[in-house]
Amino acid sequence: ESRSYYLMYHELVLYRGVVTRVASGGNYDQVALPLHAGWHFPTAPVATVREPREAWTVAALGATGAQILLLVLLAAGFITMLARLERATSNRFEWYASMLFLVVTASSFLVPGALYLHECWAMTLILLSLAVRTDRRWWPAVVFGVAAVMFRETALVYLGTMAAVALFQKRWSEVAGWAGGGLAFRILLRDIPQ
Repeated sequence: ESRSYYLMYHELVLYRGVVTRVASGGNYDQVALPLHAGWHFPTAPVATVREPREAWTVAALGATGAQILLLVLLAAGFITMLARLERATSNRFEWYASMLFLVVTASSFLVPGALYLHECWAMTLILLSLAVRTDRRWWPAVVFGVAAVMFRETALVYLGTMAAVALFQKRWSEVAGWAGGGLAFRILLRDIPQ
């Protein structure tokens, strides 16, 4: 446990340093790569250096503004999911168990410095994606899912899972939406100048 705390502390310091330098006008890659190397974090393959959206967001809004945005997104996801679970669960035990899971998950994102962790942004956006998805209106879920990938590329697993579920349910246009979102990220978004 102490090793994971040690690594998380160093990640927070690393990404706070990246944000500070990006806020001062630095190019993300020119800032992030030397800082990664300086903290003995890997710099290859490309996925080991996180996507720039977290740094851009925190740099643009400031730490307080970004923390407020993250908490607003988390609250919106939590409230929307609460309403969805209220309608979807067949008994109170399922509802309470789901709420406990949501609270425990959400509380892990409220640690000091969470706004500097890409995973917190991605998981919050995934929560929103799950909360807003319906059989008739799936596209907002795709939008939030792609936004999650823009913060942390490992959220591609979520897009793939949702595409697989849609495929299993023979929802062809939804399959195309999820797959298209992932493909667009891989082809276009990683090449945005940083």
